[in-house]
Amino acid sequence: MTPGYLINLIRDLILKIANRDRRKKHVNYPYMITNVVPCFHLKNWAAIIFNSLSSIMLAIGIIILRPHIVVISTPPIESVLGAYLGAKCSKSMIIIDIRDPSEDYLLKRSSGITKLILALLKKTNIMIYRKSNITITVTKSLSRYLMRYGIKALPILNGADTRKFKPLPKELARKYLNIPQDSFVLVYAGLIGIYYKLDTILYALRDLGSHLLKKVRLLILGSGPDVEALMTTIHKLNLKENVTYLGIVNDIKKLILTLSASDIGLIPIIADPILDFALPVKLYEYIACGLPILATTSSNSELAKFIEKHKIGLICEPQDKECLTNALKNMLENKINLIGLKRNTSKLRGAIDRRHEVKKLYMLIKSYT
Repeated sequence: MTPGYLINLIRDLILKIANRDRRKKHVNYPYMITNVVPCFHLKNWAAIIFNSLSSIMLAIGIIILRPHIVVISTPPIESVLGAYLGAKCSKSMIIIDIRDPSEDYLLKRSSGITKLILALLKKTNIMIYRKSNITITVTKSLSRYLMRYGIKALPILNGADTRKFKPLPKELARKYLNIPQDSFVLVYAGLIGIYYKLDTILYALRDLGSHLLKKVRLLILGSGPDVEALMTTIHKLNLKENVTYLGIVNDIKKLILTLSASDIGLIPIIADPILDFALPVKLYEYIACGLPILATTSSNSELAKFIEKHKIGLICEPQDKECLTNALKNMLENKINLIGLKRNTSKLRGAIDRRHEVKKLYMLIKSYT
């Protein structure tokens, strides 16, 4: 199994099946293979080749374990071939989980040898997607998009584990993290760079003016190719007192504590029509912890439509610093509107529980076995 959103969802599903098997007296204990493939960020052709070859490690692991079902979640796109070869050799059922059309996104931003290698990788992956037993996506619009390549994908929506992701008392969370109680706290958790750009958020913070900026704290969790550039921008804009970079947080309790200490969850997606199909999992984790959303995304995107439909946040077009500054001012100064957004977010918790999707996936797999 390669890394991705469905890791946690599939874990729930595997435990459900394992519990059923125990009752039937023939237990097949589940194996989880996650984050075992060494890889580099996709900056050049050499990284692509290295990552693709390293996925053979994944194939070896699958062949040794010989699981009944292999779930290949993409991106990363370079791990698909290794996981597929391992699954075929093990005669496993293959489920492909496509979270976004990364092959198309990367091809648009590459040239020369890198573009040629990516084109070959895309062709290989599309063949694999077509040959899988089941292919699923995170949105209906992405499912329709994949039809142009002859890929029949069924939408299984994202979600959060609302049993784990639930808001803790804000006062206690802020006390534990040493955050002043009267602060206005923004949080971003996830990949830094590629699809997500925080620089526009930083410039919007600078433009708030000193009287509002002194109340604001921005907490950043995660890693990615733009971390160094992000830290440079923070120093350049003199925001060291307002922005705290917490690095990679693998402890889910600390993640939930950080989200609970916050007022707003950020989703700063870059401008690209290919990304309009996605609903990032961080959206659901923010909602599960009671956070309204401030997002930069196209008004035609799935994310914008979701936020507007449920009235859980504010939206700006990517790179629109003025809109972001005004949105932050609105949230800082208009407490009544912010309370309304939080109320709507809390009402949505039950609907985004990923256990609903576990049941759908379970029935889908059952129909194929």
